[in-house]
Parts: sequence; structure tokens; C-alpha cells
Amino acid sequence: MNKVLKVLLYIVGFLLSIPVIFYLILTWSQRPYHAPTFYARMTVDMKVDSYPVHMERIITCKTVPMGGNDLSQMFKRVSSQYVSYPRAFGSYLPDDAAVMMWTPYECDREEYQDENGLTKLKAKQLHPDYVPRIGWTPDTATMQTLELYIDRDSFKSNTARVTDLKFHVELVDEDVAEKEMAEPDDFQWFSGNIYTDGDWKDYKSVRYKSYYALVLKENQWRGYNPIIDSELDSYTYPQMVERRPELGGQQPRHLLSNLFDAKGPNDDAGITSGYRANGVLYSVLAGGFPKIGHGIKSNSENRIEHLFPEGKALRVQRSGIWDRLVMQKQGPRFIDGKRVTDNPNLLDNAIPPLEIRYLRSNEVISPKSGYVPTKKLHPSLYLYDPKTKEIFLIEVAAYVIYPAVEHPLFQQAETRGVK
Repeated sequence: MNKVLKVLLYIVGFLLSIPVIFYLILTWSQRPYHAPTFYARMTVDMKVDSYPVHMERIITCKTVPMGGNDLSQMFKRVSSQYVSYPRAFGSYLPDDAAVMMWTPYECDREEYQDENGLTKLKAKQLHPDYVPRIGWTPDTATMQTLELYIDRDSFKSNTARVTDLKFHVELVDEDVAEKEMAEPDDFQWFSGNIYTDGDWKDYKSVRYKSYYALVLKENQWRGYNPIIDSELDSYTYPQMVERRPELGGQQPRHLLSNLFDAKGPNDDAGITSGYRANGVLYSVLAGGFPKIGHGIKSNSENRIEHLFPEGKALRVQRSGIWDRLVMQKQGPRFIDGKRVTDNPNLLDNAIPPLEIRYLRSNEVISPKSGYVPTKKLHPSLYLYDPKTKEIFLIEVAAYVIYPAVEHPLFQQAETRGVK
């Protein structure tokens, strides 16, 4: 009887050990490739409205696993990469304004030979033309306005708000990092990443929105396609370009989409899509991090025009703001489960883009021209002004941030993820 009991105990013990052994093998096989955490000191100097700003931050470079969760990846070594923390930082300015940026160091290192001929690692300096993603707000008391700089030439222009950007990074030992490391500042939220400011279950969702237009002049569109020429020449007052579904693939809207792709701004950096992203994405070490930073490099013909709310409409005018998206904080999109559509602030209204009116030369322009409710249309809108012979591609940009619930700058913001 004792022998039978012992056999049963052995069998039970063996069966119980299987998941433990499986877990240990799985953990070992999925260990990350990269070395442990290291630290760097990031130094940033700039001028904001001619005021000198100096920032120093200890950057923590952590190894983050990037492997998949499907069965095919079960016993494979997990790919991983270094990610820098904090993902964003900034500084208050004397006039209650503030400047902030995505952390410009992506934990990139390179080898060098010291005086004794030994191979060591040092922080890789940023490209001389590097431009970080920079934001600015004129009033930290309300955080109503947030400017996102999108044009690389902005920092070199005579009217630039931010100038004289200088960066330096150096590796530091862990003991130095522990002594110099301070609590994260009030601007981690600028990264747009949920996991950078407060507990991930305890954050707010704050939306900023702006409207802008990409503009083509007559010398850029004339002669591209005879259908476009004929259509636009038939307009006698500012209006949205007709849809004309009877033309099929030769509809003016479709042709204009191809036209803007061919002759519009150098949009590789994503002025129409990349700036709608919700924040910092992990960068692939092998070339994924933009070597010269963020932003487009436009030319004088293809710079954007900003559209500002005026009552229940957007005014299309020559604002001269070509290098940034001037974004306004939105109120709640839903109240008591109902979509907001009657707020006096246009940007707080959840109005579909095809129902927003536009003002051009004090004339009201309705985008419903050629609108077919039963068919899903592309959200981009094309407006033509026969007086100036310009085509405007109307776009909307949204930027979402996730500050901690208790963050002092966003106490009035809509709260999500909070029980």
C-alpha cells in the first residue's frame, strides 16, 4: 500500500512540476537580447521668444520586449529594444507659457577607442540638423491652446518663436544617475503615451484639434487634367468642389486627391496623417528613429494655411501661420451619453467634417455641395476660390494626450479609464 501511495505521489509531483518546468524554459527562451538598463544626461538649450531656456534631464534607457504573443513565438527569443524615459519633458516660462518636447535621445550608442586602445561605448550625438517635436502653450493656467511645430524651417525663420536649438548627450553611471535623477516634470503628457504620466488605470483623455488647409496655386494645378481645368473654370464663386459621382473614377474629387499627392507638400513626415497619431511610438533601433528628427520641410508655394473657428464656421484666410498646428482643447464629446452638437465653441462639437461651414472672403461656403448621404465619402474636403484660383484641401488634425488624473494642468479635462 505504501508503495502504491509513493508511486501516486511521484506521479502527482511530476505532473505538478510540468507547468513549473514549462514556465522556466519559456522564461529563459524568451529572455531579451539587449543588455540591462543604462543612463544618459540630456542637455537642451534653446531660446523661446528670445528668452534662454536650459534643460538637463537624466534619461533612463530600459530594455522593452517587443515579441509577439501567438503560439509560433512561444519558445523563440524575444526581440527587444531600448526605450528612453521620460518620453517627453519641458519647462515653464516666466510669462505663464511653457515649452515642451519629445525626448530627443533614443538610447543610441556607438563604440570608440579610449587612450589605452580599449573599445568602449559612448552616447551617439544627434544629427547636426536634428529637430525634435516641439510644443508650446501660451497659458499653462488653462492649457486651452497647444501649438505643435510641424515645419523644420520654423526654427530658422525670422518670426520663429523657438530658435537656437542645441543638444548634447553623455552616458552616466548608475550612481551618478541616482544622485541627479529628479522626479518627472509636469510635461510627460506631451508624449501622448498613456504609460508615461501616472498609473495607466488612472489617467485623463484630453483632445486637441485644429483645422488647416493645404493650398495649390493655379500654376500648380492648371494643365494636370482637363476634367479638373473644366470643372474649376465653371465656378464663379468660392465653393466646395462638386463630387459628380456620374464620372466614376474621373470624379474631380478623385483627380484632386491624385493631384495633391503629386504636387502637394513634401508629406513624407505625415502632415496629414502622422500628426494625427496619439503619441510616441517605439523606435526601431536599426534606422527607425528619425535621424534628423520630426517635421516636414516645405517650400514657399506649398505651405499650409491655418483655419480659425469663427462662430459656427471656419474662416479660410491668409493667416501667415505655416509652420505649426495651432490646436485648441476640446470639451467633452459626449454629455449624458449624447453627442455634443450645440456648444458655442465649434471645436467642442462632434460635427462631421462634411457639415462644417466655411467662410472665404466673407461668403458662406457649404460643403454639402454634391454630398450623397448614402455613400461614405473621404473626410478630406476640396474648396476652390475662382478669384485667387487656389484649391484648398481642408484637413483636421487631432492630438490626444493622457495626463494623470491628479495632474494640476488638466483638472477640467474629460476623464477616461477611472472607476
